[in-house]
Amino acid sequence: MGGSDFLRFESGATPGGPLADVEGVSDYIAAMQLGLDALSRGERIDVELIQSIHWTLMKTGRGSHLAPGRLRTEQNWVGGASLLLAEYVGPPADFVPKLLESLCSYVTEARAPTLFKAAFAHAQFETIHPFFDGNGRLGRLLITLILQADQVMTEPFLYLSLYFKQRRSEYYECLQRVRFEGDWEYWVRFFARGVLEVSNQAGETARALIALAESDRTRIRAELKVSSSSALRVLDALAKRPITTAKDLAKESAVSIPTALSTLSALREQGIVAELTGRKKNMLFGYSAYIELLNRRTELPAVNDPRFVLRWGNGFCCDPKRLQAVTKRARSLPPQRKKANVGWLFISLRTREDSNFRPSDS
Repeated sequence: MGGSDFLRFESGATPGGPLADVEGVSDYIAAMQLGLDALSRGERIDVELIQSIHWTLMKTGRGSHLAPGRLRTEQNWVGGASLLLAEYVGPPADFVPKLLESLCSYVTEARAPTLFKAAFAHAQFETIHPFFDGNGRLGRLLITLILQADQVMTEPFLYLSLYFKQRRSEYYECLQRVRFEGDWEYWVRFFARGVLEVSNQAGETARALIALAESDRTRIRAELKVSSSSALRVLDALAKRPITTAKDLAKESAVSIPTALSTLSALREQGIVAELTGRKKNMLFGYSAYIELLNRRTELPAVNDPRFVLRWGNGFCCDPKRLQAVTKRARSLPPQRKKANVGWLFISLRTREDSNFRPSDS
């Protein structure tokens, strides 16, 4: 799904991609906004907020039937058709509340550098896997919330989701090495590379968008026969919402609908704007070059690696006796053996008074 699909959806039009995917993006943005609004009110990242965000994220579409907003009450696992064939088995459900509370305490109280904290917290959240579904999406959203909570960013511009998806095999390997080998350095290096790469791309895209808008403003002043002041307001509105209707555009740019339509017609003649539906009524307009820049580098590469298609989905144990035996054995194992025999690692994210914090087994 491209970014233009969501912009079409926002404007009330039918998106070009699958509707469920677009609705999922809409829910993701709503969930993120819920978290950002809570942080702006001075709230902390705690279990209650995480559950509220999860409910918003999962209330419609894929996974909406899997208890949105409620911590899981059954065993889950990642990959494989059964618990025995799983790539990773999460901790027993009755351990989840305490583990999540510990994680939230670390996020809000630890004095570790913010990027390290975000890296540690994401890996731990995915290790706890506290919900029946949506753990990957919420775990990635948690990164943004931590950066915002620590005021590292003024706006939520850093999204590592595509970086993780484009390197899915390496991403899974990093998390598994943390769980089974305690190799935090390998994970943090991967995470830091992603932050650097995505930051550079975001900066490059922002500069390109600004340059495009300035170039088009110059063209409007020099070439358009309609009122340049109205056209400039319309262009500014298109930069805020690159796919829109004439009615919405008129409202956003404070011009009449006839003025918006005449301006759009002139912008179409200059090749700045395109009509997207081919209809004469209920038309939808797009700021063509702007959309192209937004969509740049957002497509996933074709990957033949079979692990690329591994989903962080959840399964449920179909053999209760087997699950009970595994859980009982897990509780009886000493910490140093849990990771080798069960496949999950309890990481105690202790709050420390110094910045030399590092997670440890407990």
